Amino acid sequence: MLQHFDEVVVLARVRASGTLSGRPVEGPGVTVARLPFYEGPVQALFSLVKLRSSIRRATPDRSAHFGGKLPGLLAGELLRWSRKLRRPFLANVVGDVGGVLRAGALGSVGIAVAQVATMAMRRQVAAADAVIYVSQGFLQRIYPAHPGSLQLARSNVQLTEDSFATHRRPLGATGFRIISIGSQDQLYKGHDLLVRAVAQLNRLGCPVELHLVGDGRYQPLIRQLARDLLVEDQVVFHGHVGDVTLVRALLDCSDVYVQPSRTEGVPRALIEAMARQLPCIGSSAGGIPELLDAEYVVPVDDVEELARRIAAVCDAPNEALRQGAMNQERARVVGQLSSTSRLASFIGRFAAAPTAHDAADQGPRPSGHRVVHLLGSLDRGGAEVRTLELIKGCSDREISHRVVLLSGRVGTLGDDYRRAGAVLTPLRIYSPGFPARFIRLLRDDRARVVHSNIQYVSGPLLLLAMLAGVRTRIAHFRSDGQPETTWLRRLRRTLMKRLLILSATQIVGVSPSTVSKVADGSTTVSVPVEVIPNGVDLRFLDPRRRSDVRHEVTDDPAVPVIVHVGRADIPTKNREGAVRYFAAHRRAGGVGVLAFVGRDGASVDQSRTNRGQLLSLARELGIGDEVVFLGERPDVADVLGSADLLLFTSSLEGLPGVIIEARAMGTPVVASDVPGAVYLSTHLDGIKILSLDWDGEATWASAIGSALEVRLTEEARLRSHDQLVGGPFDVVTVAARFQDLWRA
Repeated sequence: MLQHFDEVVVLARVRASGTLSGRPVEGPGVTVARLPFYEGPVQALFSLVKLRSSIRRATPDRSAHFGGKLPGLLAGELLRWSRKLRRPFLANVVGDVGGVLRAGALGSVGIAVAQVATMAMRRQVAAADAVIYVSQGFLQRIYPAHPGSLQLARSNVQLTEDSFATHRRPLGATGFRIISIGSQDQLYKGHDLLVRAVAQLNRLGCPVELHLVGDGRYQPLIRQLARDLLVEDQVVFHGHVGDVTLVRALLDCSDVYVQPSRTEGVPRALIEAMARQLPCIGSSAGGIPELLDAEYVVPVDDVEELARRIAAVCDAPNEALRQGAMNQERARVVGQLSSTSRLASFIGRFAAAPTAHDAADQGPRPSGHRVVHLLGSLDRGGAEVRTLELIKGCSDREISHRVVLLSGRVGTLGDDYRRAGAVLTPLRIYSPGFPARFIRLLRDDRARVVHSNIQYVSGPLLLLAMLAGVRTRIAHFRSDGQPETTWLRRLRRTLMKRLLILSATQIVGVSPSTVSKVADGSTTVSVPVEVIPNGVDLRFLDPRRRSDVRHEVTDDPAVPVIVHVGRADIPTKNREGAVRYFAAHRRAGGVGVLAFVGRDGASVDQSRTNRGQLLSLARELGIGDEVVFLGERPDVADVLGSADLLLFTSSLEGLPGVIIEARAMGTPVVASDVPGAVYLSTHLDGIKILSLDWDGEATWASAIGSALEVRLTEEARLRSHDQLVGGPFDVVTVAARFQDLWRA
C-alpha cells in the first residue's frame, strides 16, 4: 500500500484487552483509527450512528481512496461515505453473505433476510471502483462488478516455499486419519457433518480417526453429538492452533483433509492442506469446486455421500497419493496468483484510476484504434484461447482491445486477458435494454472495429454495430457448426445469415470448411470472405522449455502417455470414442495410459455424472485403472510435451488448435477426419487421419500402436516445432493479417 499512498489509515473496532497477543499494526505511514466496538447484529444496529460519525472524523482528507472487506457492515458504511465524497472505493469480496445466512448463521431470521442481504451486497459490489475477488468465478457470478471497474481474482491465502511439503507419508500408516480446520462459532464449516460421517464409516466397516482444529461456541454441541453417536473415542478436538508449524505437523500426519462446509468463499485451510500434498474432499459450497476435481466434491449436507467418498479414498491409496500431488500443483498456481507483486500492481492501478462512475458508462475512452471483440465468456476453450493469443500477438500499439462478454460473466481467463491489456465488459445479451446499451458502449468507445466470434448470432450484433457507426465489422467463424434439425431452427439460421451478409464488412473462417456454410451458394455473398487459420504463440510452445508432468499420470517412465484434450460438457469432443479406441489398443497388446485434459462439466453435478459415465465404460472395457482425469488446467503445452500421442476424436470442430499445439511440442497425432484436422494434415506432418464412420476400432488401435512405435527424440520434437515458426499457424503471422483487416 505504501508504495502507492503516502499514508494508510486502518479503521478498526477497538476494545481493551488484558493480553498482548498478535502483532503491532501501526508504524511509519500506518495509523489505526479507533471505531466503536460492537459484536453481533443487535449491537451493530445500536452503534450505527456512532460508527458513521467516527468514520467521518477518521477520514478528514477528502482526496483519500477507500477500501473494505465485503460482506461487512464497516465496509458498507465506508462505501457509502466514499460515494458521498465521490472518491474511489476498492471492495475485497471474500464471501457470500446470502449463503452464510441461508446456512443458519442468524437462525430463521437470517434465512428470511438472505435474499435481501444478497441484493444489497450486489449493489455494493457494483458501486465499487475496483474489486478483488478471492474466487476465480463463484463470487463473480453472484456479485458482479461494474463493467468499468478494475477487477482482480486473487485468493487471500499466503503461501511460502515452507508451505509446500516435499514428501507424503504412506496412506493409513498409523490408521486412517481425517483432519478438518475451521471455526466452530457457527455450524457452517460442517464439523458436525464429519462427526456423523465417522459414525457412518463405522457402519461401512471403515473406521477412521477424526481431528478437528478450531474452537467456538458450538464445540460443546459437536462434542455431545460425538458422544451420542458413540464415536467420541474417534474424534480429537485440538481447539484453536495459532502456530503454523503445529498446523502443518497436524496436516502432515493426516491422510485426507475434508472441508464439508455448508457455505464458503474460497477456504484458505483447504488450499494450505493441498500444499501439503493431502488428498482433499470438499462440499459443493462456494468456491470449493474451483479447487478440486469433481469426484472429490460432495453435495452440501449429504453425510452418506461424504462417508462413501472418504471410504473410496481409503480403498484407493495410490489414486489418493496421485490426487495429493495434483492438489499441490494446483496450490502452487493459487500461490502464484496470490503473489504480493500482483496485488501491488493492482493497487497501483487503483491508486491511479478515477472512479468508475465518473468515467463513461463502460470505462474511459481509448485514445487509439479500438477493436471490440465479442465472446460469450472467457472460460478456457478454443475461441477464447485463440483470441487471447491474437491480442497478445498484436504488435500495433495504437490498437487497443475491449472484450464484450455476452453471457454477462467473465470466466477463468479473465486475468490473462487483463494482463494482455484488454478491457473486459460483461454485457448480457438477453438483458433488458441490451441493444441500446451496446450501441452506446460502441459510440462512447469510438470503436473502429467490431470483431464477433458468435457464429451466426454475429448477424444481429454486427447490425447494431453498423447502426452505431462502426466502420469495420468482422464475423469470425471458428466452427463448422451443428446441423439444424427443425424447420424453425433452419429458418432462424437463414434469417441470421441474411443479417450477417447485410451487416458484415468481412467474413473470416479458420478453415475452408468453416466459411463454406456461409458461402454455400444458397445466398449471394457480397462481402469479402477469407480463410485465416488460428495462430498459436510458439514462444510458449517450445519443447526445450516444457515441464515434465508424466508423474501425474504414471509412475512408470516406460509406459506411453496418450492424451485427449477437450471439455466433457461438449459432446462433440467425443471422449467415449477415445475410451473405445484406447481399449481396442490394449486388447491388441498395446500398453499405455489415457489421460483426459479439460473441464469435466459445467457444474459439479454434471462433472460427477460425466466422469462417472466414462469411468463405467472404461471399467466395462477392462481399462478402468488406465484412465485418468487431469481436469481443466493452464499448462496444456506441458501436458502435450510430456505425452507420447495426442488422440483427437472430435466429431465436429473448426480448426483444432490442440493439434497445432501438439505438433509444436513435437507430439504425434491420431485424429478424426473432421475437415479442420484434414486441412491441418495437408500443411503439417505427424498427423494420421482416420474416419469415425468408416474406420473401425481395430484400425484406430493399429494407428495408435504405430504412432507409439516412433521414438520421440528431442531433435525430432524441435524439428516439428521449427516447422511452424513463421508459417500460417504462427500467431505472429496471424496477428499481422488481422491487423491489416482492423486497419483497412
